[in-house]
Amino acid sequence: MKIFELGKTLEEVKTVGHRKNIIIVADTNEAEHALEHLGIKRTEVHAVDEVAFCKVEVHHEYVEGNLFVPKLGDIRGDKMKIQFYFNHDSILFVDDCGLSFKIVERISKNRNDQGTTRERFLYEYFSEMLSRDVKVLREKEVSIRQLEDRVLEKQADDFQKEMLEFRKELLVLRSYYEELEDLMEDLKENENDFLSSDNLNYFDITSSRAERLMNRTEHLINYLAVVRETYMEMVSEDQNSKMNYLTVLSTIFLPLSLITGWFGMNFENMNELKYGYPGIIGICAILVLAIVWFFKRKHIL
Repeated sequence: MKIFELGKTLEEVKTVGHRKNIIIVADTNEAEHALEHLGIKRTEVHAVDEVAFCKVEVHHEYVEGNLFVPKLGDIRGDKMKIQFYFNHDSILFVDDCGLSFKIVERISKNRNDQGTTRERFLYEYFSEMLSRDVKVLREKEVSIRQLEDRVLEKQADDFQKEMLEFRKELLVLRSYYEELEDLMEDLKENENDFLSSDNLNYFDITSSRAERLMNRTEHLINYLAVVRETYMEMVSEDQNSKMNYLTVLSTIFLPLSLITGWFGMNFENMNELKYGYPGIIGICAILVLAIVWFFKRKHIL
């Protein structure tokens, strides 16, 4: 369990004591002890493993929230599950994956204002949590462009598999940003006045950021749909080209089939059966050449 005191800089302290405005980062085994430090008695006990989406629940003496964060390196893999609690004084993160401690470390190293208030700290926390998402979405866009180029060059042999993988990842991210935006809106409502009304604009900023990320993700989903349409058009064009080729071949050999059927009849008095083969061969050759010339002229062949 790590304990930090809010201020211009985050200072790690050993004990809570009588301090106010502290940040505690604990794992599941330390959660009950940390909640006692904050004077929070949970009305319902929810394990971190049960977290399945981002949400906020407002209780009489505290606010409880869940974070269900995808790993940007493995978006469809296991999610990072975090619970957070805050009251009038302090904030607790219950986190078995270590993300919250990493975020607090990054805040202490990279941020000038590390959290003079709880609202400011939460703003810094969510800003750090979303700091790499724009880069990841940009990389996804580049990858989709490369897939589009391979489609146009007819080199996308595994297109369906790649397209479905992109789509599933983007849908996960879109749901995450949408839930995060709703979470910010719930915090901004400040139902029990646990937060300072003068600092609620921080949640507006974070909500807008989540909305922009969601819109960008939606744009990539639509872009992927356009690439898929391009692929289907090229597949259809290729199939039509093959069908045209088969149609031309059938047309070329149709007169030959007719002549073959005609002279295949075993009539006793047909002199052609004895003397007409050279002529028929010549006629067939002329017919084939004439049909090929016709199709060439019409740019069908």
